Amino acid sequence: MVNQTPDKETIMRSEELTSHQPDTLKQDFSKFINFQQAKVAGLLPATFVAPLIVVWELTKLCNLRCLHCYNNSGDMANHSDLSDDVLLDIAQQLVDIKVVSVCLSGGEPMIRKNVFFSIAQLLKRNGILLSTITNGSLVTSDSVKELEKYFYGIQVSIDGAKPETHDFIRSRNGSFEKAIEAIKLLSNSNINELHVAFVANSYNYLEFGELVDSLATYQKIKYIQTQTIVFSGRATENNELILSNDQHREFLEIIAEKKAQYKNNIHIIYNDPTMHIRKMLRGEEPNYVCQIMADGNMAVNQWVPIVTGNINDDRILNIWNKNMSNYWLDKRIQNALLNFETINESGINCKRYIDPFLNLEDL
Repeated sequence: MVNQTPDKETIMRSEELTSHQPDTLKQDFSKFINFQQAKVAGLLPATFVAPLIVVWELTKLCNLRCLHCYNNSGDMANHSDLSDDVLLDIAQQLVDIKVVSVCLSGGEPMIRKNVFFSIAQLLKRNGILLSTITNGSLVTSDSVKELEKYFYGIQVSIDGAKPETHDFIRSRNGSFEKAIEAIKLLSNSNINELHVAFVANSYNYLEFGELVDSLATYQKIKYIQTQTIVFSGRATENNELILSNDQHREFLEIIAEKKAQYKNNIHIIYNDPTMHIRKMLRGEEPNYVCQIMADGNMAVNQWVPIVTGNINDDRILNIWNKNMSNYWLDKRIQNALLNFETINESGINCKRYIDPFLNLEDL
């Protein structure tokens, strides 16, 4: 197994790349509030009475089986998805508590097409900014007509510049072609923003530059986001894909080169869990985001998915006020993350916090 703990040089380079880029969780939300300006003006509350941003894993069903999938989506026989009625009730709860932005993810959220669009219609009708993450396989000319009615932004996942690379990582021949076709269709739609996500591993990281070059031809693509593997889910079965320190440094240099090359055209975002966690633990801003998982569990995000409650047992707002509004100041969370330096951009070594998920009450 390769060394998963980055050395000082790699960490410093990572910090340099992430220090002057937009926070991807807030890049759409920044249209409504600038947290730093609000803090300086004395307008930033100590806690929020409800989440502002919700990342909602609508399903664990997926027609691909990505080698790095952090939540093991794609097992069509064994999943614990909620019913359509429960999902619609969750959507109404999000409307009632006046959430600002929702991202529908999975799994592949468009597998549950009927309820997916019913939820989108409800959220959009009530003024919620809506985005989704897809592997592109179910994006067609017909579905694009529906997507552009409701969604502000759409993210398509591509994990290689070459078909054989992407298809290997996603365990499905033809998946690269489908993803590229989805990008072409969405580029010619009325979707406001088109994003692409790339998860770097030892098999594909050298193709990132070539992929960026090819995607730069699509004017609608505003962001290309990348990070290394989160060491949870199926990634724990494929740890040979985790970048070594040398590979990671090389990848960071490729990112830096492409950021400079396309600085006037595309935001190339390097997501680093360490930077996000460190900032939140410093108390620089109150928690504003939550994640809803396919089985109804709630957590603060995919990087530290300590379960704070389940929607089957309680209402979203109750779970938020009890365990999440003050999340990063909760002594149980702070104690659990005393060694959070092991949660780093090369993957999460602190496996017991991730797989299986811990319950907050057990800390």
